Amino acid sequence: MITQRANDLINDAAELEQAAINNVVPVLQGMAWRLSYEIKIAPSVKTASGFMQKGTAQRVVVGQDKKGQPKYKTVFNKFAVMSLFINTEKGTHSKFATIVLGPVDWILFNKANVNLGQVQANISQRTTAGAVVSMQPKPTEAGAPAGQIVAPAPTQVTPVITAPKIAPNIYPAIGVFMHNQPPLFATLYKKVGNEILSFEPYANLATEEEKIRLSQDPGKFAQNEQKLKDRGVNTAQIQAVQFLDLSGVGKYPMRSVNFNEFFVYTITPIGTIAPQEPKTVALATTLFEYYKAKGEPLPSVEERSKLYEQLGLGTAIYYTGTYEQNTKLLSSLQGK
Repeated sequence: MITQRANDLINDAAELEQAAINNVVPVLQGMAWRLSYEIKIAPSVKTASGFMQKGTAQRVVVGQDKKGQPKYKTVFNKFAVMSLFINTEKGTHSKFATIVLGPVDWILFNKANVNLGQVQANISQRTTAGAVVSMQPKPTEAGAPAGQIVAPAPTQVTPVITAPKIAPNIYPAIGVFMHNQPPLFATLYKKVGNEILSFEPYANLATEEEKIRLSQDPGKFAQNEQKLKDRGVNTAQIQAVQFLDLSGVGKYPMRSVNFNEFFVYTITPIGTIAPQEPKTVALATTLFEYYKAKGEPLPSVEERSKLYEQLGLGTAIYYTGTYEQNTKLLSSLQGK
């Protein structure tokens, strides 16, 4: 249900956030109708780092010579590549992404007489039927030619828009610090990556009326903790430390952020507090998370292609880092 305002006026941060949700969800739900797809068969593909994969060669018998010996022709396999386009409000048709779908057996693919235009139309219909439909092969319906993919009929989707839930302890505050001298809760800090985020509850959560009324009041920060609790912050987890314990703040660039950015980021404690345990390799859901848990950078596509073959998952020259290949590689690395 959309939360309506009595007079349409936005009065505070919560109403601004809700107004954004109310209006952006229908736009996002309609985005699928703005998308179009173009599939091409390319002789080679190149990653962002410059690593190139070329199609492998096959020798095909095309006849016999005068002595009855087979005559061969060399055919090179290729790669299926899909470009995604979006139709903007100004009527422009802009490409915003390119996806390598995988290697193509050029001989069998040619024999299949694939109609790329029809494939593109099927994809468009399947991804605009209210939501992206599972891309698993669909069973042939009764009466349809064998092997034909039957696109689902469009379905009516009712937007579900909910107001932000305000309740105790929605937002954890592990790793959040403040100075242990009054005024407490004046400025909060936490380390994220290689920077320090700071958040000032009074500046971000007090209403304009409160700021005008309390601007000269030295006790204006007294309500900060309650305002944080009202927004769902577990303030009991915020640690009050001596200023010396915050000396690590000066080692990193500091950036002042709003409420959402401060309490959404993964928190890495600073000072004398032990850092949170990183995600283990067994819990990783992507290759990036897997190698991060090992304390290593994500290998390049070229490096992963060799590992892909070593693990018996396929041929290195076919590896381009597609979603399917990365999922297979991750499962193998995790021993699943």
